[in-house]
Order: sequence, then C-alpha cells, then structure tokens
Amino acid sequence: MKRISGVIALLCIVAGAVTADPVGSGAAVLDSFSSSAESFRLVQLAEGLSRPWGLAFLPDGDMLITERPGALWRFDGSQFDEVSGLPDIDASGQGGLLDVVADPDFDSNGWIYFSYASRYRIGLGTKVARGRLRGSELTDVEELFRMNRSTTGGRHFGSRLVFGTDGMLYFTIG
Repeated sequence: MKRISGVIALLCIVAGAVTADPVGSGAAVLDSFSSSAESFRLVQLAEGLSRPWGLAFLPDGDMLITERPGALWRFDGSQFDEVSGLPDIDASGQGGLLDVVADPDFDSNGWIYFSYASRYRIGLGTKVARGRLRGSELTDVEELFRMNRSTTGGRHFGSRLVFGTDGMLYFTIG
C-alpha cells in the first residue's frame, strides 16, 4: 500500500447553510459561494496529485481518481491507495490515463471502466478497458475498444465515460 498526499478540491452543492466541516473529516473549506438557487463550498480534501483527470465515486463513498501520467488511486477521504493491475499506459503528449467510471452494478460485479492512451505498433491511440476492482487491485482486465488508426501527433486522446439510463457505456474520444 502506497500512501501519498494529493490535491483534490470538490465543489460541494448544499441546500441551506454552509458549515465549517462539510465532510466531518477536518477538510478545509476554501471558499463559499451562493446563487439564487443553491449554496456551494469549495473543499480541499488532499494535495499533491500529478495531473488528476477523472473521478468516480464508488457505492461505499470511496473515490477513484486517475492521474494522466498513469496512476489510479482509491481515496477513502483521508488515505490514498494506488490501484495495481493497470495495462500499459503511455503518458505522451496529451495522452495517459484518462477517465474512469464504476459499473452501475458495481456492488455485484466489481467492474470499473477506464480510458487511456497506449502504444500501438506505430504511434499511440485511445483504448477503453474494464477490470474488476478488488480492494486496490484490478483483475480480469480486458480491452473493450481501441482506436482504429493510431496517431503520431500526441494530441486529442481525451475521453469521458458515462453509463446511460439504458445501462450502456458511452464514451467520447478526441
């Protein structure tokens, strides 16, 4: 288990008053904002991450955080554990480990889905894969999609993943 201190700031949407300790963990409220509809708080949970890109909440409240240079972290609100078992990721140009999302049935199947840039025979391309998350380890990793034409430009790998109300996984690609 590797422990780091990372930087994560969340904008918390709260109806009503803004409290001093929004998550009950001593997290620092950096600023508060109000609109005609809601109040918002910017809460710093941690510091020191290297280019955080994607964030997914697990049913138990833990967060999965991707760092574009190729690390995936499980964060319980106070401690980071690095997730092992990722495939080869190439953090070149705008590429690297990108988005992450938990399966809608994560509690029963343990699947998480993630997008990343990877080396092809010639150049790089975006891929989408999934793996079963067991604690801080990925198992049963399988590639689901790969860009059909690699690029040597090092740009436009960006992607986002989301499950639709129909249960299908949708993703964007640069």
